[in-house]
Amino acid sequence: DWIGTPPPLDPLPPPQPLGPERVYLAHVPGAQQAIVTVLHPGPARTAHDWAATKLGAAILGGGFSSRLNMLLRETKGVTYGAGGLFHYDRTASQFLATANVRTDGVGETIRDIIREMAALRTGDASGDELWREKRGLVLSLADRSATSRAVLDSLREHAAHGLPWTEC
Repeated sequence: DWIGTPPPLDPLPPPQPLGPERVYLAHVPGAQQAIVTVLHPGPARTAHDWAATKLGAAILGGGFSSRLNMLLRETKGVTYGAGGLFHYDRTASQFLATANVRTDGVGETIRDIIREMAALRTGDASGDELWREKRGLVLSLADRSATSRAVLDSLREHAAHGLPWTEC
């Protein structure tokens, strides 16, 4: 029986880092693998550099040829796969990098992920990396409208973030 419009929500303050990096460990006796997860605050989905941020995340952890997977799987052999991506909410995002690694590689994996994140933030991606990820994004465009579910997901994302419908 309720009618009317809900009151406006107060805007959330921008995310603030918690200070120095923190490491949380949960010891499981006898485990052969550990799940390593590194989180970092990111930009809002509406940020002007969203496309560049998306490319950066893809280069760092988006696919099999990403920096994290190549380093941790192919070079160091501590995991079957590693990756990273942004999770967006209404006001910001979180970059999530993760890998299931051998227990003897946990510390080095954490350092490697943090180092690779910093390297991409402060340096440029190679031409090959940019070409690979841009090409992958273009080739995946058809998939974004291949099913009614994919179209609905795109529309819901745009509505949730107040994005223009022309970008769906």
